[in-house]
Amino acid sequence: MPYTLNNKVYSSKMAVKKRAQALISAMRNQIIDETHPEFKFFVDLFGFHADAVHKIGTGVERIHFRPCSKYPTNTTIYILRTDGTEMVISYIMCMAPATNAKAELTACM
Repeated sequence: MPYTLNNKVYSSKMAVKKRAQALISAMRNQIIDETHPEFKFFVDLFGFHADAVHKIGTGVERIHFRPCSKYPTNTTIYILRTDGTEMVISYIMCMAPATNAKAELTACM
């Protein structure tokens, strides 16, 4: 299934994941907003998150790429929303397989 992010088509989840990893690595310790050429890539990516409505909230104003407090070599992504609140988001969860109630119940059992 193809995925379109920032007006570019990616052939698979793996292709999106590799692109996201490369960008996150390059943007460590940076803050980007709508003026950055890759801002739309991340906003589009966040839209694939299973809890996108909650994560994005009122909209994305800026994206922060900070060292992870628990694993300093990793980078944590923070969304600064248009209402001034901040939310952590996982790019990996944006590309996670979709789940449904039956799958979640089966996993719990």
